[in-house]
Amino acid sequence: MRTSNEGFTLLLFLSSLFSVSLVSEAADTITTVQFITENETVVSAGGGFELGFFSPGSSKNRYLGIWYKKITTRTVVWLANRETPITDASDDNNPENFLWQSFDYPVDTMLPGMKLGKNLLVGLDRHLSSLKSDDDPAQGDYTFGMNTHGYPQLITDNVTTVTYWTGPWNGLSFSGTQNLKHNTIYQFNFVFNREEVYYGYELLDHSVVSRVVLSQNGILYRWTWVDRTQGWIIYNTSPADNCDYYGSCGAYGSCDIGNSPMCGCLDKFVPRYPKDWDMGDWSNGCMRRAPLACHKGEGFLKYSRVKLPDTQKSWFNETMTLEECGKMCSENCSCMAYANLDIRGGGTGCLLWFGDLIDIREFSTGGQDIYVRMAASELGLYEFVSKLVDE
Repeated sequence: MRTSNEGFTLLLFLSSLFSVSLVSEAADTITTVQFITENETVVSAGGGFELGFFSPGSSKNRYLGIWYKKITTRTVVWLANRETPITDASDDNNPENFLWQSFDYPVDTMLPGMKLGKNLLVGLDRHLSSLKSDDDPAQGDYTFGMNTHGYPQLITDNVTTVTYWTGPWNGLSFSGTQNLKHNTIYQFNFVFNREEVYYGYELLDHSVVSRVVLSQNGILYRWTWVDRTQGWIIYNTSPADNCDYYGSCGAYGSCDIGNSPMCGCLDKFVPRYPKDWDMGDWSNGCMRRAPLACHKGEGFLKYSRVKLPDTQKSWFNETMTLEECGKMCSENCSCMAYANLDIRGGGTGCLLWFGDLIDIREFSTGGQDIYVRMAASELGLYEFVSKLVDE
């Protein structure tokens, strides 16, 4: 395929860091016995991408990279030797120093056709990682990839701190990504089976040039090239606002960017530390107004139009009905909430949460329903019965 996957097609033929001479007659292909020199490049068959050596920013170090061929502003989308630059102009032809890189190991850029996620059979983890600086393309502070603890989600973190979660996939998009909507520029998909779990996208119009970049400060930008201005413009960003930052309102807190302050407690919950809460410190979140006692009188209250909480401590089933899901949750005192796994066609599947509910936000439109466990005193008899069977 020589369309949006040109960069990937090219890399399938790379097996080392090439540094001697190019003897291939095919302009888009290098084999393991052929080489490329400092001043030579290889161009993909469709003319969309070019591979060669370059120096980023003001650095004098040399890297083997791939960039857009037809764009006047050199925009590098992949690097082979980001951690081991060539520090002088001499060529290294020692086989022991050759490196293997391909788009199974992306840098900071996601292109059409790329899989961002994990191969569950061999443990391969395809994720983005930011650059240290404009002059140094070595790995920076942030990564963006698939977290597979519980039901999978995409996550941005900086080693010690989670900064952004997409929420779980709901059949149409990730629960928390309101800006990920069907459009005329690209289409996206999520695949999850026994072999692999990944997110990817394809361009609907191959004359469009679009890429996703993880910036040095941990923000994801989708850039689109505009021929008229000969420059890149931002199509969307993630996080998009303060409510997108992970756990902004703490456990059982709910973030609404249209409110001031943006953090509130879920209905029938109160701030855990009211004085801190009133001073704008929402990190400790909220707690139930009436504690759970684990008896048959407990039920569930439905919250609508929300981003589903962090699923690291979750369990899921793809075939159960919502009623079966609620029954299973009600019979386990450790189960704090449940929801449909897939919202298409009226809803299918089951997602259960164990432990505190973190990273909930409210939307004015869209979002999903979640059923949260409540003490009997918080539910009237009719409300309890109706919520349990999903009125």
